Amino acid sequence: MIVLIVEDLPKEQEKAKKAARAVGFKPVVAGTRADAERIAKKLKRQICGIATDIHFADSESHKTNNPNGLSVVAQAVKGNIPVSVCTDINHHFCHYITDVLNLISELSGYQIPITLDSKDWEKAMKDLKTVIETMEEQK
Repeated sequence: MIVLIVEDLPKEQEKAKKAARAVGFKPVVAGTRADAERIAKKLKRQICGIATDIHFADSESHKTNNPNGLSVVAQAVKGNIPVSVCTDINHHFCHYITDVLNLISELSGYQIPITLDSKDWEKAMKDLKTVIETMEEQK
């Protein structure tokens, strides 16, 4: 089962890959929103889930730290791909993002797991696996 990890920091990418492997996923990593879109398009139906940070660059040439993870979450929900959010949101002082994520969860019909305040990739991957299994059972 391939899972797409969207995270810009190499140290966090390694933690996320290790956590993904621990629950049986094969991780593929994207460091920007543009990379995530390219990988998702290339792998299409092979991706069983996505775990994303919230703040990272749009592309390599546009290195801003915007909440591009919201776009990743929206695209995942639109494509009916299970998604989990793993972020340290407090250091950006933008708690409003949790309201947006909760609304997307409500509209999507499944609870999008959100790990806040520290990047706990182990929890995020376990939560993602649970969402994947629940969605498969409902098919």
